[in-house]
Amino acid sequence: TRHYGGTGLGLSICKRLSELMGGGLTVGSTLGEGSRFEFTITMEASDNAVAAHSIAEIADKPILIVDDNNTNRAVLHKQLKQWGAKVTSVSNAAQALSAMEQAIDKPFAAALIDMEMPDISGPALGQAIREERQYDVTPLVMMTQMGELGDAQYFANLGFDTHFPKPTTISDLRDALTGVLSAAPVERSAVGAVPVTVENSKMALAPVHSAAPDDGIQENEPEVSAFRILLVDDNEINQQVAMGVLEILGYNADVADHGLHALDLLKKAPDDSPYEIILMDCQMPEMDGYTATGEIRSGAAGDRYKDLTIVAMTANAMLGDKEKCLDSGMNDYLSKPIDPDRLEEILQKHDQAHSGVRPTQETRSAPAAT
Repeated sequence: TRHYGGTGLGLSICKRLSELMGGGLTVGSTLGEGSRFEFTITMEASDNAVAAHSIAEIADKPILIVDDNNTNRAVLHKQLKQWGAKVTSVSNAAQALSAMEQAIDKPFAAALIDMEMPDISGPALGQAIREERQYDVTPLVMMTQMGELGDAQYFANLGFDTHFPKPTTISDLRDALTGVLSAAPVERSAVGAVPVTVENSKMALAPVHSAAPDDGIQENEPEVSAFRILLVDDNEINQQVAMGVLEILGYNADVADHGLHALDLLKKAPDDSPYEIILMDCQMPEMDGYTATGEIRSGAAGDRYKDLTIVAMTANAMLGDKEKCLDSGMNDYLSKPIDPDRLEEILQKHDQAHSGVRPTQETRSAPAAT
């Protein structure tokens, strides 16, 4: 029952990588206080290095950062300050609209908006901003989690001036900002979409390739499957990635942080609305995926779940891992990082198998709280 999950494989990989790059990895540890890992590598000076000092187009410009991730926000804030910008950082759409309203007399020179945020997503926030003509002078820059053909037109339809993928590189950030700050003012037309308000909006994120150049924005949210999914993973970032992929595929899910939490949620699920599939991480604290699967198969979560479909999710890619998952009682295997096509294939297969016996959404009780 270790407090942290994982096998230590990542640390071994880091050690080998640093040694291959002419350096090494060391550790210092004090009992009861913690450990510090440090690595060295041999590097050459880059011919394309970006200076840390101010950049003319960005210096003294008021920039708004909108990102719910504290680390991402802090990194962007620090880099923009090094370039001389006057930075305002907020964590959600409501705070962003409030900041823009307060700065109406001296509007932001640009707004960097994260694509995937809780409650109101980046695309929905961009749409809300473009519905207010007084904000037309502020270029919008989307920070996306992926890059696909058609992104530029999709974001342009929403009123964004440019975009770049995450994780953010210094060159992408510099190029995006210098591009919009040095460009001539854009004559904007109203965005052809339903107005969005902070009080009542929760726009579902559609796949970026779904919007054709002249489609505008769909007024209705995509249909969400009634298939009940339980996602079990102790890593918050992994949870966010998996939930984002599920949302794009048209599914909702409840989240458990470890095996014991998963067993508790299974027991509390209403009789007329049981879970129909589990996406189970293998390495977790408190109770790992292998043990949790064994408990479920033995009836620890109730007889109704003894034959529940359990799909392993593991970052391990070594010979025998798939067999270990199947031998522990799991039904299928999904490696990380998650392949959306493979996940969709698995969900559709099991969704169709359950569709004939599942209660309708109208007759179900509310989902168990997470």
